[in-house]
Amino acid sequence: MKRLLLSICLLVSIHTRGQLLSPDPERATLVFFREFPSRFGGECGTCNYQIMVNGRRICNLSENRYLVYRVDAGTHILKSRPAGLSFSKRARSQLTLSADVNKIYYIRCDQRTDHVVTGRGALTMTITDVAKALPTLTGMKEDACGERLPIH
Repeated sequence: MKRLLLSICLLVSIHTRGQLLSPDPERATLVFFREFPSRFGGECGTCNYQIMVNGRRICNLSENRYLVYRVDAGTHILKSRPAGLSFSKRARSQLTLSADVNKIYYIRCDQRTDHVVTGRGALTMTITDVAKALPTLTGMKEDACGERLPIH
């Protein structure tokens, strides 16, 4: 019961455009989030990763930020790659998600540093549960891309 109350309190602290984050009865909600520090030490403002859903760029996700994106039910291909310059295919990652309406999917994005000598490694995307996601999301801000790109 105590853990449930803590999760509810943390959920209330996460806002999207002034509204509480709650399931959408007609769509699935994807919450991408990314911590810092990067492998470069500390926060890296230029270490953004392009997040794509079904081939459409939805955001360049910054460190210590999250973004909310809504999709129809069904199978979706989520991809990431370093934003900006051209990077090798090794720095790209992909995740297939079967989404249901009225559900929230928390997608943790972590920068891989193995097998990388120079440049940035792939941003691995892992679906996690709300109990593991909320402590990380608390205190994060929505990425600025939410202001420039429409939420679907």
